[in-house]
Amino acid sequence: MIIGSTGRLSKEKNYLPLLKAVHSLIKIYHGRFNIKLFIAGDGPQREELQSYIERHHLNANITLLGHIDNVPEFLKTLDIYVQPSLYEGMCLAVHEAMEIGLPVVATPVGEMKHTVVEKQAGLEITGDIENSIVTHICDLIENPEKQRLYSQRGRKAVEACFGEEQFSKTGQCVVQFLKDCVSYSKK
Repeated sequence: MIIGSTGRLSKEKNYLPLLKAVHSLIKIYHGRFNIKLFIAGDGPQREELQSYIERHHLNANITLLGHIDNVPEFLKTLDIYVQPSLYEGMCLAVHEAMEIGLPVVATPVGEMKHTVVEKQAGLEITGDIENSIVTHICDLIENPEKQRLYSQRGRKAVEACFGEEQFSKTGQCVVQFLKDCVSYSKK
């Protein structure tokens, strides 16, 4: 089972609880599933995260990849995408993961609270972040049909919110708004 995430290795992305959750998952599924975590990104917390990995002998299971140039190609190598952020704006990586059909487990912050809707288009990390991640990933591992369901629903949610048709409608609204502003200012 390959779990992944992308983002700046900084406090607001909240990756330490994800590492701890994967550590727990490795213990839970020892001998049944090979659990791996890949995080693409770099930042000021890299040393702290790498230290945790080494201290707990997780080098074979958890890899900090550093900066990558092709996020969509990276996402295609994953089974589950996790975004444990404390706060976000748009979080393009989550939407990219949903667009290619990954089940997403994410905190309900920023735009993610509107697109990663609990048990509709993904699973929300709530309460104790580490335990919530463990619970959700165990649920997805034990119920592959849920992985497929959230993959399909996630793709549909992203298309409905950010697809070409919606983008065109939004653009038309912006253009009309600007025209109205220009008309109003000429009065």
